[in-house]
Amino acid sequence: TRTNLFTNPDFATDTAWAKGAGWAIAGGKATHTPGSAGNLTQTPALTAGVSYRMAMVVSGVTANQVKCRILGSPTTDSGIAGNGLFVATLVAPASPGNVGFNGTAASDASIDDAVIFAATATCLAQGTADYYIVPFSSTGLTGAADGPHTLTII
Repeated sequence: TRTNLFTNPDFATDTAWAKGAGWAIAGGKATHTPGSAGNLTQTPALTAGVSYRMAMVVSGVTANQVKCRILGSPTTDSGIAGNGLFVATLVAPASPGNVGFNGTAASDASIDDAVIFAATATCLAQGTADYYIVPFSSTGLTGAADGPHTLTII
């Protein structure tokens, strides 16, 4: 049971996110424009030392990069330098605080469909892989494999 800890993850409204310098929410996206460095954050309850998986769709990157991050002591982050679906795993620091995204003074990019959840031992490996579906009967007889089905695991 993976629960997205972000509120308003699709940026459908200009609510639930604390917008620092350079950030705006409109048209179903959060956009950072160059000029000032700033964070776009929320404060979900995180547990120190736990791995959290994050994903977001990035578009419009024309300069520098944005970072997904967990602020705290110390801050942990992962840079996003291109367009498309981006996935990352970040470990919550000893004193986790706000979670979200950082744009440098030069960053120019938009973010949509943000997800963060606690990783568990039953999570599949993160990334893109091909999977095959093999039907079987109640007596254990198998049918023909169907696939490959390409999936991206957050």
